[in-house]
Amino acid sequence: MKLKTTYHGRKVIVDYAFATDLYEDLDGVIITYKDTGEELDYDAIEYDEEMERIRQEAYADDLGNKIDYAMMGD
Repeated sequence: MKLKTTYHGRKVIVDYAFATDLYEDLDGVIITYKDTGEELDYDAIEYDEEMERIRQEAYADDLGNKIDYAMMGD
């Protein structure tokens, strides 16, 4: 699953299909700059407020998708 958002003002695509636990961290998440296609190496940069915001957005999006999927099953 993918989420479109920004990272320090640049548009990024957050692919969290292989995330291990978005509640805790960004393990397994791939963040790509939309304009260049370059993958963000967030292991090489400091975890900051922007990274935390992205984690929260992806977690909320994932939770929302799971709720939507569960409701379709009723």
